[in-house]
Amino acid sequence: MGIRTFVLDTAHGYQQSMIDTIKKFRQQFGTEAMVIAGNVITAEATRALIEA
Repeated sequence: MGIRTFVLDTAHGYQQSMIDTIKKFRQQFGTEAMVIAGNVITAEATRALIEA
Protein backbone atom coordinates (compact mmCIF):
# COMPACT_ATOMS: atom_id res chain seq x y z
CA MET A 1 0.00 0.00 0.00
CA GLY A 2 1.46 3.34 -1.03
CA ILE A 3 -0.80 5.53 1.06
CA ARG A 4 -0.13 5.41 4.79
CA THR A 5 -2.15 8.36 6.12
CA PHE A 6 -5.74 9.43 5.47
CA VAL A 7 -7.06 12.81 6.61
CA LEU A 8 -10.83 13.00 7.09
CA ASP A 9 -11.81 16.60 7.74
CA THR A 10 -15.27 17.97 8.36
CA ALA A 11 -16.67 20.93 10.26
CA HIS A 12 -18.47 18.61 12.68
CA GLY A 13 -16.51 15.41 13.19
CA TYR A 14 -18.71 14.05 15.95
CA GLN A 15 -21.39 12.53 13.74
CA GLN A 16 -22.37 8.98 12.93
CA SER A 17 -21.27 9.25 9.29
CA MET A 18 -17.71 10.12 10.38
CA ILE A 19 -17.62 7.23 12.85
CA ASP A 20 -18.91 4.86 10.16
CA THR A 21 -16.31 6.10 7.67
CA ILE A 22 -13.46 5.58 10.14
CA LYS A 23 -14.72 2.06 10.84
CA LYS A 24 -14.72 1.31 7.09
CA PHE A 25 -11.12 2.53 6.79
CA ARG A 26 -10.13 0.33 9.73
CA GLN A 27 -11.86 -2.71 8.20
CA GLN A 28 -10.07 -2.21 4.91
CA PHE A 29 -6.62 -1.09 6.09
CA GLY A 30 -6.42 -2.24 9.70
CA THR A 31 -3.68 -0.56 11.67
CA GLU A 32 -1.42 -0.32 8.62
CA ALA A 33 -2.73 3.17 7.86
CA MET A 34 -3.08 6.20 10.08
CA VAL A 35 -6.43 7.99 10.13
CA ILE A 36 -6.51 11.64 11.16
CA ALA A 37 -10.12 12.74 11.70
CA GLY A 38 -11.89 15.79 13.00
CA ASN A 39 -12.86 18.42 13.89
CA VAL A 40 -14.07 17.68 17.40
CA ILE A 41 -14.10 19.82 20.54
CA THR A 42 -15.06 17.54 23.43
CA ALA A 43 -13.39 14.62 25.15
CA GLU A 44 -16.47 12.50 24.43
CA ALA A 45 -16.22 13.20 20.70
CA THR A 46 -12.48 12.52 20.70
CA ARG A 47 -13.01 9.16 22.40
CA ALA A 48 -15.73 8.22 19.92
CA LEU A 49 -13.43 8.81 16.95
CA ILE A 50 -10.50 7.01 18.58
CA GLU A 51 -12.67 3.99 19.35
CA ALA A 52 -14.20 3.88 15.84
